[in-house]
Amino acid sequence: KKQRLFALSKISSPSPMQGNNPFNVNEVNNLTSLGCDPGHFKFGVLTFESDKYITIKEPTNDGSGNLITVEPTNNFKFNKRPNKAESAMMHPTQNIIALKARTEPGADKFVIQVWSMEPQKKLKDLNVNESINHWTWLNNNKLGIVTANAAYSINIYNENEDRKKILERDGPLRQGCQIIDLAIDIDEKYALLTAISSPDGGKSINGHMQLCLIEAQKSQILEGHRGRFGFSYHHSPEIKSTVFVYFERKAGENSQRLHINEIVNPPQGKQKLKQSVELQMPPQFPNDFPVFIHVSEKHGVIYVITKFGFFFVIEIASTQIIHRGKLSNEPIVVGTKNTRNDGVLAINRGGYLLSLNVNENNLYQFVQNSGINDANNVAMKLALNYKLPGCESVLVDKFQQLLQNNDFQGAARIAANSPGNSIRNKTTIEKIKSAPQGNGPKPILQYFQTLLQISKLNTLEALELCGPVLQQGKTDWVEDWLRQDKLECSGELAKLIKQFDKNLALKVLEKCDDPNLKVQALIEAGQFDKARELSGQSGIQLDWASTIQNLVDVNPEAALKTAMQAAKTGGNIYQMAEIFLKAGKIQELTGFLVENMKENKTEDAPW
Repeated sequence: KKQRLFALSKISSPSPMQGNNPFNVNEVNNLTSLGCDPGHFKFGVLTFESDKYITIKEPTNDGSGNLITVEPTNNFKFNKRPNKAESAMMHPTQNIIALKARTEPGADKFVIQVWSMEPQKKLKDLNVNESINHWTWLNNNKLGIVTANAAYSINIYNENEDRKKILERDGPLRQGCQIIDLAIDIDEKYALLTAISSPDGGKSINGHMQLCLIEAQKSQILEGHRGRFGFSYHHSPEIKSTVFVYFERKAGENSQRLHINEIVNPPQGKQKLKQSVELQMPPQFPNDFPVFIHVSEKHGVIYVITKFGFFFVIEIASTQIIHRGKLSNEPIVVGTKNTRNDGVLAINRGGYLLSLNVNENNLYQFVQNSGINDANNVAMKLALNYKLPGCESVLVDKFQQLLQNNDFQGAARIAANSPGNSIRNKTTIEKIKSAPQGNGPKPILQYFQTLLQISKLNTLEALELCGPVLQQGKTDWVEDWLRQDKLECSGELAKLIKQFDKNLALKVLEKCDDPNLKVQALIEAGQFDKARELSGQSGIQLDWASTIQNLVDVNPEAALKTAMQAAKTGGNIYQMAEIFLKAGKIQELTGFLVENMKENKTEDAPW
């Protein structure tokens, strides 16, 4: 299993924007070396619906066939087993497989079955009595199929539900073309059907797209080869916008453009993003076109991967190309999102799995020095909206200036968008707490109130704000902030709140990322079965004695219930009895001993 890094100078074409280049091109592995036949590295035979599974339907001489799966995220686990289906696809995230087979040889009659492999259970069994030109996963719950006349969705978790029509094929996508993609946005309001055709026997490839507003069944025909729905934070870090990105090349024209359209209503006072940028293909491949587009929600860029192995990286808000290069010397077959870093994975005709991603630590500086229009402002806005490292010193200077001017609300807005803890730390809080009081509210209250409006308080800030608020008896304020997900939940915050409201403290523990704290919360709530289940899933050893020790002074009743449950599962009853005795909880101790020493064993005598 080779792990080899391509030197960028070797595989990427020279670019004036390559100083401190943060974009990494890697060769991750070679499918041939894993045992895959190079003849199967082609569209329609190899599927790569997500980075969890690569699937190949391998034909055999007896016509039965084999199903090959490779798991890139599981040390490239290779599995090959007989399978008679005509086509197969693994689920994007689960160990679930979709199979498609003809029910009669030579007839356009198909059955689609979906199976959960762990445990083995049939989820769906659907007959389709017409040709299926293309199929794909639309999301984690639905398959998409394209027949001769329409596109449909199939809900795999509703066993009895029939397929539902998404759109009628229209315009040049009705016939005489090859369907290569079907996609829907996350809200299932829009669908995009994509096809290609050749008017000259393969010398040139025309692209056709049908964008459909599903509920109204209104379609728009676009001339282009690829499109993608995605998310962007181009307005601000708190506002997540849905964008539709597509590559356009009109028949008979040599120019091509990438369009970025915001398809949801923008915030009040903001304009919808609707821009485009020209993509110039290399002169040796003037008819090259994208085979995969990915909108990076994490970094605010769009990756465009072309058939002949070139790539473009476009900054979304300014819609400018910030980098371009060469990913592969062989044609690209398929691509998918790299969930580990929000970059791209692609497989080429030679069976190489290639990756393209960005080192976010260098992205701000790279864009700043890229030479694009208004580079400083573009870089700063990108860094603020996506909380990228690298711009901390600039933000700190702006923040300090606002503090000197007693503009605590403006300072909070800078802090809310700052990455890491360069501003949002103990030093900042103490400095604002010691600032002179003006005519309005205290500076620290102005600061926290503004942060709460546009951000979420980190652990330190949550403790600083909630302490005085709880002491004033305003637990309902804290509960409201928790309901709005405005506080970073931690064990420290739960401990603070427990002094005023035990039930509210349990809610904090339940929302913590630490599974140990979640288990503790479930035990304190008396939900022992759930606690054991979560501890098993997380590999946590239940420490009954420590839990009882933590509870005995603040909630003796819960401590007793926990001890009773622990005794049933083999816990040391003498150790637990000692905890009640030392805490002076005689009533709870008596109840515990009466229940657990009924057999009058010799070793029970000291009690």
